[in-house]
Amino acid sequence: MTRMHAELPLSRLLLAWCLAGCLPAALAAQDAQAPAGEASERVVVARFGDQSIYQDEVERELQQTLRGGQAAIDALPMLQAEALEALVKRRIIMEYLRREGLTPTAADVENAIQLLQTNLQRENKTYEDFLKLSNRTDAQLREETVYRTGLQALVRARATDAVLEQYFNEHRQLFDGSVLRLSHIIWRVEGVDRVRALNETLAKAEQVRTLIGEGKLTFEDAAARFSAGPSRRKGGDLGFIPRRGRLENRFTDAAFRLKKDEVSPPVRTGVGVHLIKCTDIRPGQKSWVEVRDELVDAYSDELLNSVLAEEIKQANLQFTGAMPYFVFGTQQLVVPPRPAK
Repeated sequence: MTRMHAELPLSRLLLAWCLAGCLPAALAAQDAQAPAGEASERVVVARFGDQSIYQDEVERELQQTLRGGQAAIDALPMLQAEALEALVKRRIIMEYLRREGLTPTAADVENAIQLLQTNLQRENKTYEDFLKLSNRTDAQLREETVYRTGLQALVRARATDAVLEQYFNEHRQLFDGSVLRLSHIIWRVEGVDRVRALNETLAKAEQVRTLIGEGKLTFEDAAARFSAGPSRRKGGDLGFIPRRGRLENRFTDAAFRLKKDEVSPPVRTGVGVHLIKCTDIRPGQKSWVEVRDELVDAYSDELLNSVLAEEIKQANLQFTGAMPYFVFGTQQLVVPPRPAK
């Protein structure tokens, strides 16, 4: 989740999001409606409450992510599942924001659009060209503004200094500049059937973790036996690692939540599936005030995850099997068989 920029006016937020390429795919009710004469042709891929998510929406979300590029065939199911999951999460959060009265009024959004148009005119640009460049319709941009500003309002209401300080104290290792000595075991995800290979690799990693937890195998021996990385020769040792700048964020985000000698659940990254162990900790010295912006970002993510967890219980989320999806809240990828013609 990107930083909330809680003090920026709507017009500046619109410009910043679009120019940065960070706007999500459309959430608008207008956009969720099929063009005239095409309603019967749209394929529903997920349902929750009284809402449906359509295949074309997920494909548009994926194109936004790829930014005009092409996905490798073997990577496509995973990318489709990630796009569907992102869209489901945003739709559920949007319903929550509306229910809680945290979204801006139509007049606020209209004022923001008009201010954006004025700013563009000063730069000799038109609003229509701006929409074309960002690959969005006017309706999509308006609803994205509603979504983002609703998130702003939610975080602004919850992320008080007292809450942020407490969050820092509960997760100090993530923010105070600590460095961790880490070891890992990595499995490459290989094979023609990437989906099957991923699920089998996740299961294998969990089995090894269980053996380690039961004391039947040391982490170092497991690394020597199973790891596909060069660190296997050193029991998986990677040395001291900072939270940012050296390794993929998915890896370090999981690692920096570990206590000393704790082993993580399987972690999927762009290079494979890992088990991670923290073997030593050098505490940092930063105070919560020094990292306030980073705290807001992290707390925002955790807040949304908490809201999602509660909302999902009530949403009766169902996938139709028309498109690959992750079992919600897990890394298990399901690729439904193609329906018989």
